[in-house]
Amino acid sequence: MLRVCKVTPDRESLKKKTRDILDSVETIRYQEIPLKIVTQVEKVNSKIVGLSNYYKISIAKGVLTTLDNRIYYTALKSVRRLYRTGKNRLMEIDKVNNRTNRHMGYKQMTFYFDYNGLKIGITKASITPIVYARQFNTNLNPYTTEGRNLKAQIAGKQERVRWRPTLYNPYEIFRIVGNNEKHKKIYNFEYVMNREYAFNRDKGKCVACKDFLNKDNIACHHKNSNLPLNQINKLPNLTSLCKSCHNLVHSDLDSDNKKITQLRKIFKNVV
Repeated sequence: MLRVCKVTPDRESLKKKTRDILDSVETIRYQEIPLKIVTQVEKVNSKIVGLSNYYKISIAKGVLTTLDNRIYYTALKSVRRLYRTGKNRLMEIDKVNNRTNRHMGYKQMTFYFDYNGLKIGITKASITPIVYARQFNTNLNPYTTEGRNLKAQIAGKQERVRWRPTLYNPYEIFRIVGNNEKHKKIYNFEYVMNREYAFNRDKGKCVACKDFLNKDNIACHHKNSNLPLNQINKLPNLTSLCKSCHNLVHSDLDSDNKKITQLRKIFKNVV
């Protein structure tokens, strides 16, 4: 007889992790400047995603929904303290400007926080897809062409982009981005958020060589580097390249790649 074991979350461990997230949500209300507020929101989001991914292989859909409800009421208090208002700070989660790959297609309402025209929202644990136990297919071998193709068919074309980690580390946002904001450099918070949009728009591939990108091999290229700071990081001016192709765009080396030639021409005409 075939028996199937169903994993359930450890209640005491879950209770501690939930309390940690709620404490982090509460901390949002005590931040003094907008950059610190959205940085704390992203720290909260990283904890929510981490907990959700940890429990997604168990019977946890109800647990994740309960977590979202508890976060909602704690966040409501933070929003009221910061903005002197409550539920009119809610918007559909696929409309916020952060974690766009994770939020695409979902319509749950979430609280958002403003920063330089961007709306930074708290993610939802319950949108994480639950992975149920299934028999393992021995042909799913990443070291063979057949195995890689089979895995791609199962995952679907969008999964590689949709459920990837963010390209940024939320714990580095305030230290790195804050310093760039202070000195009016182009690699500011808007750049960090819109780089995610550009990555999704380009389907996670280099627009020149079509190789898949990851956080260690991506260069988000500014087509026109002479635009003013309030325009240079808008989505139409950003394009996703691998580091090799990006170096080619900024060099005089011969290339028969039409996209590299096009981007090089645009860049040289405005410099």
